[in-house]
Amino acid sequence: MKVVDDFVMTVKALEDIAKILGKKDWDFSVDPCSKERNWTSAVQVKGSENEVRCNCDYNNGTVCHVTNM
Repeated sequence: MKVVDDFVMTVKALEDIAKILGKKDWDFSVDPCSKERNWTSAVQVKGSENEVRCNCDYNNGTVCHVTNM
């Protein structure tokens, strides 16, 4: 299934990026576009912001893409 393959590849890419950035607290069992658990921090310290931004304008808001980290 293409959708499942795309999702698995996306998660793998995020895991690789997290490793490069030294991120150990991202929870890959949670959708990064959900703004839940460890994908964003309530308190942002300039220079070490912890946030994943998404564009969810695809398919009437049912498909999201990570756009910034």
